[in-house]
Amino acid sequence: MTTGSQNTATGQNAGRAVTTGQQNTLLGANAGNSGTNNLTTGSNNILLGYNAAASSATVSNETTIGNSSTTSARIFGDVKFLKSYTETVFAVVDAAGAVLDPNNGSIQTWTLGASRTPTQANWAAGQSITLMIDDGTAYTVTWTTLGVVWETNGGSAPTLATTGYTVIVLWKVGTTIYGARVGDA
Repeated sequence: MTTGSQNTATGQNAGRAVTTGQQNTLLGANAGNSGTNNLTTGSNNILLGYNAAASSATVSNETTIGNSSTTSARIFGDVKFLKSYTETVFAVVDAAGAVLDPNNGSIQTWTLGASRTPTQANWAAGQSITLMIDDGTAYTVTWTTLGVVWETNGGSAPTLATTGYTVIVLWKVGTTIYGARVGDA
């Protein structure tokens, strides 16, 4: 650190690249100095964990927990967001066996190029997807490979709208994927 002040760095090489940044807390080996977006002038950041990297060298007011190898986070107790949060929106690659994977994002869009039978990947109990399907030509989706138990439409898969999106929520409880159409049929 050169002229930066009120920084706290604990761990081998933690915060080593900070030059003028102030009020940063860097905890863990290489935190803020992992070789990716080494923190230099950003201020009021918290980087926790081995190789924890900021989103840019100059970012301010950001908290990073873990590094790009982190696959899950556990928090015991209530979580309260005092400001908004952003969900990941993912465009499903259209194919005969398009893959619906909650790890790609909690909101997914899918523009059909023909009638399709999607497959699933990486579903764990407690995960869900809001799926926005753009049909446009009276295509259909066959849900047999996901084994969806439909909670709307009398237990049947919804008919897709031919204009705009048909919005469907899919969620997994235990070993079962449930589904429901959102809004008017």
